[in-house]
Amino acid sequence: MQTHYSKCDLLIHASLSRKQIRLFMKCFQTYFLVLLLLSCSAKTDRPMGHWHEIKYGETIHCYQISDSIVSVDKFTFGYSRKVVDNDIYQSMMTNSTYNLLHNYPNNTDRIDIGDSILWLKMPNNNETFKTDLAVGLLLRVHPPESLENVNVYRDDSKAAKIYIGQLKDSPHDRLLSNQYNIQLNDSIASANDIEKFLHSHYNHTKDRMVIIHADRHTSNGLMNAVIEKINRAGYSYQNIYRTVIDSDQYKMGLVHCR
Repeated sequence: MQTHYSKCDLLIHASLSRKQIRLFMKCFQTYFLVLLLLSCSAKTDRPMGHWHEIKYGETIHCYQISDSIVSVDKFTFGYSRKVVDNDIYQSMMTNSTYNLLHNYPNNTDRIDIGDSILWLKMPNNNETFKTDLAVGLLLRVHPPESLENVNVYRDDSKAAKIYIGQLKDSPHDRLLSNQYNIQLNDSIASANDIEKFLHSHYNHTKDRMVIIHADRHTSNGLMNAVIEKINRAGYSYQNIYRTVIDSDQYKMGLVHCR
């Protein structure tokens, strides 16, 4: 479904912090890159399927591309957009500074973009799904399994998102609660930062959801502390969710935290 922005939305975006603006620009550049890549060939030659974008050996984005929808980092910072016609792609490409390949082999599983960016077509399996759950994050996040009373997860850019997990570059493998961190936007934070984060970036939107994307081994104490901070920021418990997954179906859903 195409997203429409009201004047109120534009005023809210205009007041975002520098970190939020950097994150927005990062997501915009990613989506712009997808549009440009899709513009490089006819519709039937688009790189359909599930792709990982890899830079210097690290997966930095994941994409699900069909002939009508492009999903980017769906389970983390994610969003989806409806595909528009190629004339618009070509117009955007003309004004772009990206140097992309204008052609790539049909049915390829690999696309090299410049010297540092590689796109690999990925199989739909558990390893791919596991990577997608934490792509673009500073943390490792593997939510708990749940198949009952699950709400459909939609990559709603208007929902506030809070991440909990272990640092990806942590040398420790033991699952101890004091190794778990909170990520707000693109920075590591503490529970005490949550109220300010919500007031700064989601003011006047307390009727919207807050989604906690937390690892399954996150302690109850840390989860409860995060939930209470969200509630103190003015969000009702009924609007606070956490993510759960069905690893057999490669799907993610939402459940109420309380």
